[in-house]
Amino acid sequence: MKRIVLTCTFLLVLIGVGVSASINFQTYLPIVYRQVTPTPTQVPPTATPTQEPPTPTETPFPYGVQFLPIGFVYESGNMIHVVGEVLNNTNESLYGVEVAVTFYNANGYIIDTASTVLTPLNLPEWERGCFSIIMDIPLNWSYYIFDPLIYQISSSSPDLTVNDASVWYDTYSGDYDIIGSVFNGGAQSSLNVSVGGTLYNGIDEPVGCNYYDIDSYVLDPGQLSIFELYYDGLDRDYSDVTDYRLRVTGDLP
Repeated sequence: MKRIVLTCTFLLVLIGVGVSASINFQTYLPIVYRQVTPTPTQVPPTATPTQEPPTPTETPFPYGVQFLPIGFVYESGNMIHVVGEVLNNTNESLYGVEVAVTFYNANGYIIDTASTVLTPLNLPEWERGCFSIIMDIPLNWSYYIFDPLIYQISSSSPDLTVNDASVWYDTYSGDYDIIGSVFNGGAQSSLNVSVGGTLYNGIDEPVGCNYYDIDSYVLDPGQLSIFELYYDGLDRDYSDVTDYRLRVTGDLP
């Protein structure tokens, strides 16, 4: 019932709503972890004819596919959540990016491993996407290290944009919702269109990751379709969210 009410509300305010959100609440403190930070070097990327130039970042990263250095870990019940981002800093689109993590104890012995695949499955050139690995809490873990990324070179549908988005935070449940629409501004249809969303706290840590397959399996040129990203407050309270990032991808016919 709540999602129906939210969707109806969104349709009334769809026009004129911006894509960015700013909600200031108390900061949720993460568990300390260890992760190697890549050495930044200036490598100006070149955009393809169907891809807008990427937005410059404050600290450029080297050319290649890589983990971004800021991640987030939290425990919920008997489960541990590892949230992070992968940057595709190349001129090729990727598919099925597999992320694996290995947990170690204080003596450096491996105690557990887990993996996931980025969703949406496509990661276009010069784009970044989030992941969330959920697993049983490793016994007496001290730190973790990501394994080398595994992926395929592929292609994705261009000219898909998020037109409008609105956010709702439920102070009682801790839920966070993003409702918006996807527009196909290209000259060809797009298949399996999905929207991925990363939530950030006040110090730019990715604290939430989710995705949604839009209501239309095929999104024809000039067509618009609604999406909803729902982050369950049962996992954690999203009161610390101050910003979010959306990415939309689809397959070529």
